Amino acid sequence: MKVLSVVLALVLAPLGSVLAAGDAWMTDFEAAKKKAAAEKKDLLMDFTGSDWCGWCIRLKNEVFDQDPFKQKSGDHFILVELDFPRDQSKLSKETKDQNQALGKKYSVQGYPTIILADAQGRPYAQTGYQEGGPEKYLEHLADLRTKREERDAALAAAAKLDGVEKAEALERAIGDFPDAVIDNFYGDIAETILAADPEDTTGFKKTRDYRDSVSAYEDKVEQLFVAKDFDGVRKLADEFLESHNPTGMDRQHILMGKFMAIVEQGDEPGALKLLDDIKAIDPESEIGSQVGMMKERVNAYFEQKAAPQPPDSQ
Repeated sequence: MKVLSVVLALVLAPLGSVLAAGDAWMTDFEAAKKKAAAEKKDLLMDFTGSDWCGWCIRLKNEVFDQDPFKQKSGDHFILVELDFPRDQSKLSKETKDQNQALGKKYSVQGYPTIILADAQGRPYAQTGYQEGGPEKYLEHLADLRTKREERDAALAAAAKLDGVEKAEALERAIGDFPDAVIDNFYGDIAETILAADPEDTTGFKKTRDYRDSVSAYEDKVEQLFVAKDFDGVRKLADEFLESHNPTGMDRQHILMGKFMAIVEQGDEPGALKLLDDIKAIDPESEIGSQVGMMKERVNAYFEQKAAPQPPDSQ
């Protein structure tokens, strides 16, 4: 989504929150929340890289810029663009700081990330690029809006319950959200679940503890890669698998760190063998379904490394 030029932004500074992103898109998050509350609508937040992210540009061109989306999206949503452009001159320092803080708060991992939230900013669904044009995307958003209805129904039901039943209802409302989102937006509900279910019948605490362990593991892996300690990465992955015994895509995720270490060590057969092992865990998962493409890239990488390099020009 294009922003106004610097000159126009200065001239129309009082209207920046409404006009900076063009059309109905706003860029001032607090102003957008107030507007959503006043109009009893939800927020649609587009975390984008407007001048470099190919999928972001496609989503804008194929969906957001199309008349059916412009005409219908405002029925239920206040649109908010949160841009991370390479051309930093597009944004004021205030907007850049706001967007960085919101990206962290909403645990955004890539672009485009589309987050649906209530007028208070509490997220209830997340998506990204979808093929099919504006009409299909609007249908997709309508499906996602039912997640808010389910969340609100679960919260209302929980208010009438006690003990484990209360914890179960609350866990249904927020259990699928990333930890960072729970901590930043639903921390009070998480504390209520833990208090209502001290024996962890719901498994909520166990799941949270496991995610904390994964986060700590990822931090250590990153440090080891920076230090080029690839044996350390492989050892750490094996220790994590032995101590936590994750299954499915959780196990695949841990093994991917080990895979990258093996590639860095130049062991092509070992890397390809581990990819086969990863796929065998769950061929249909997001990771398992990408193994074929990853193997092609590994082969290309090692072929390129083995190819004779042209002499340096004098």
